[in-house]
Amino acid sequence: FAIENGANYLQLREDEISDGDFIGSIIERADCGLILDLHNLWTNQVNGRQSIKDFLKRICRHRVWEIHLAGGTDDEEEGYYIDAHTGEIPKKLIDITKEINNYFPNLSALIFEVSPSYLKKINYDVSFLKEQLDILHVLWQLRNNNCQYDNNSSFNNNNWIRNDVFFTGQNPNPSHWENILGSLVLDLEGLQDDCSNFGSDEEKIIIKRLKSDPAIKLINRIIFEVRASSIVTTMLFTSRLLLIYLDTEGFTNLLKKFFKEFTPSLFGNIEAKNFHKFLQDYRSIEFLDEALSVDMAMLSFAVDRTTQRLVLSKNPSTLMKSLLSYKLPSFTQDGAFQLEIGEDGIRSIML
Repeated sequence: FAIENGANYLQLREDEISDGDFIGSIIERADCGLILDLHNLWTNQVNGRQSIKDFLKRICRHRVWEIHLAGGTDDEEEGYYIDAHTGEIPKKLIDITKEINNYFPNLSALIFEVSPSYLKKINYDVSFLKEQLDILHVLWQLRNNNCQYDNNSSFNNNNWIRNDVFFTGQNPNPSHWENILGSLVLDLEGLQDDCSNFGSDEEKIIIKRLKSDPAIKLINRIIFEVRASSIVTTMLFTSRLLLIYLDTEGFTNLLKKFFKEFTPSLFGNIEAKNFHKFLQDYRSIEFLDEALSVDMAMLSFAVDRTTQRLVLSKNPSTLMKSLLSYKLPSFTQDGAFQLEIGEDGIRSIML
């Protein structure tokens, strides 16, 4: 079993242990491996947290089993570098990887991570992927050409000692901090405004500290974008129908309302089911019942691969073709229609 180090956009505070001590302590206590995401470390370093070199001095090098590399982007609105999995691997990060290639004796893989949405944006450019994978091959070849595992690397720490850091009661309670941070980045009611009447003195201090961190706004936006993308992807026809009726601003406001009422799910199908529940108050929108039924049936088939059959009162073929073009159907054919969604695709039959 291996854990992976993450990107952290929050400001580094004096009352915290370092990122390297945190991850190093976890892998020692759990006696597990580490997927070393160097692009996450690069993101943290660029944004002012611990440097890659200092991080690596605080972990046991024998526990690194994989290295992940990726590209990112500068966020013009908030002024951060984002671990977006877009574009090529930064040149400086490639140079760092060359330097530490022989630092990890149990390393078994180099992985390039890229977002599917970015591949779609560049029209699945094979030359881009080949170029990045060629870089990984070169890095791996450099490693194989020197199998002695350089003990003199500037990243090495021959006197590495794990000093576990325990909560002493002087710092914020971790569970309080975690819950308050989650409420802030999810923009839940009661914390974004006045906090003077909220909780204990300790909780008030935590809220004030976190609210002053500019990363809260950034993380809130990233969460919104990820959740919105999940809804649009899993509920294709419903999303397009709502965009037509509400326009972009109205649809965005609707999603914000939904996100305040339903906390995030790790899985797109759960987000879709919750959105289906949320939309019960909006059933007066024409064709919404049909769009929801089609989307939920497609989702059910995608999850368990069981053929789905629906009986609708309007011709689903006309509706789906129109919505795919971001239009409402110019006419509707009423009747009894069976829609079958299965391995052979989507088939509509008038009963």
